[in-house]
Amino acid sequence: MDYITKPVSRKQLRQYAVLFRELFDVSQEGPFPVLDALEMLPDVFEGSTYVVVQDDELPKNVVAQCVKNEGKGFTI
Repeated sequence: MDYITKPVSRKQLRQYAVLFRELFDVSQEGPFPVLDALEMLPDVFEGSTYVVVQDDELPKNVVAQCVKNEGKGFTI
């Protein structure tokens, strides 16, 4: 599996930030509420969930993983 992200410009990152704030109905000003967004994940992306795991449950140097569910969404 490819764990290396593709490079993006600052402009693209800013566009992603606007998109995610719109998806999660968050003001364009101020900090992004990461934990609240995780809780809203199934509402924004139907069938998607997240699971918090211990560091030793993931391969070395992997901080997160996204896998397709048996259903319609993904598990992060």
